[in-house]
Amino acid sequence: MVADAGFTKMGLRVHQPADRAGASGLLLKWSVQEAGPAFVGAGLLTEDELQRTIREMESATEDPDVLALALRMSLVWGQRPSA
Repeated sequence: MVADAGFTKMGLRVHQPADRAGASGLLLKWSVQEAGPAFVGAGLLTEDELQRTIREMESATEDPDVLALALRMSLVWGQRPSA
């Protein structure tokens, strides 16, 4: 897509942070809490399942053996050739 836009010098970096649950796990839990009503509304899970999942995620943040993976992020850049 970047090359199709006329860029020649291009780069790509993919980053996916991972850490023991702790604060990283809380970010994931908060994301599920925020999106939870939409999950329930779409029929992906029930309210009880959502609440159980949130409780389990909260518990996991206290477990040092849990590894929390953030979403994969891609950074793409390019430079157009000089005119």
